[in-house]
Amino acid sequence: MTTPAEIFPLVVPANEDGTAFEGFLTLPKAGSLRTALWMRLSDVPLSHKSLQGAKLECSRELSDLLEGCEDTIEARMGDSPDVTSFFLELRNILDKLLRFRPPLEPPPSSFYTGLISEIDDVGWERLDWLCLNLSALHIRICDAAGRDHILKVQLPAAYPEAAPLVTAQLPEQVKLPPWQPGSSGLQDLVRHHELAIASLQDLWACLEDLDREAWVLEPEKPTRADVSRRIALGGHCSLLLELDPERPRTRPAELRLLGSEAAAAPMRARLRAADAAPWDASMLPRENLERLLQMKLPTRATSAPDDISGDCCICYAYRLPTEPAVGGAASLGEAPDQSCGNPRCARPFHGRCLREWLQALPTSRRSFNTIFGECPYCSQPITVTAS
Repeated sequence: MTTPAEIFPLVVPANEDGTAFEGFLTLPKAGSLRTALWMRLSDVPLSHKSLQGAKLECSRELSDLLEGCEDTIEARMGDSPDVTSFFLELRNILDKLLRFRPPLEPPPSSFYTGLISEIDDVGWERLDWLCLNLSALHIRICDAAGRDHILKVQLPAAYPEAAPLVTAQLPEQVKLPPWQPGSSGLQDLVRHHELAIASLQDLWACLEDLDREAWVLEPEKPTRADVSRRIALGGHCSLLLELDPERPRTRPAELRLLGSEAAAAPMRARLRAADAAPWDASMLPRENLERLLQMKLPTRATSAPDDISGDCCICYAYRLPTEPAVGGAASLGEAPDQSCGNPRCARPFHGRCLREWLQALPTSRRSFNTIFGECPYCSQPITVTAS
């Protein structure tokens, strides 16, 4: 199991409850940077569901190195279930930044004149952000529906001879042709991304309709790279679907019902009965779902949270945190897979949480590999496997 000390050996817990860490990050091949830079991570949530809300403080030199990555780091905190996972993400970000760090000597004047000429071609009004040392910039692209997209470009030390690193929030990164030094550079990058963005207009229209007209449980803060949604159906039941970016109005390859079997069974029967009925590609995916399920999808304005939530009713989390793989972030954890059989209750639980709960009760009994007990909420009989 990887620990924070294995990633940043000089960063140690700063208090007894594990809500703060402080020390120095060691940076190999850091050029003119000091080999160890001060950092402090504080306000780490005790729930360990996410590091959302934690505070990262840095030395001036480390802060300058991370300039422009603030949103990425904040997003990584929200996605990281523990400190180890976040440290792995931070190390990966630093590794990439160091690879694209400018040379110790200032670039020749042709670098500056060439970059200014390229920005002239793209349009200064589209420049959203420019790093002080000109090693990175963000370009804003507005699509036909008025959505703003940010194209993040990092310029390596050998630019324009070497290709820049380009990222954007898209379902798939744009496949760019081989880099040709002396070509139109930034203008070509923008043009290829404009074509990709134009081809995804219907996808985002379908997803925005789901976000607006349904209760989306996951992802909590969807980006334009997310093509899947877990939507609430009521009765502690939800539906997971993933749209095809190229053909978003076709029937999703998988429509997976999650949560209480008491609520899921009739909806599963409707979907099976609807298999014979054609999915209407002229309609929005939400409209097709409402037609096949014979119901209006719940929204935050029309439904009570107690009836919608698919979180485990013991630990109050949807996914249990998992241990991160060595060198990578933690994977998605276990979702609730048990539920009370009482239709009036139907509350969901993680199998692990329910097992530990029942094992702690003197009234529970075990027969072979099954534990028999009572639902924590309605006291009706409930069972779970012992392992």
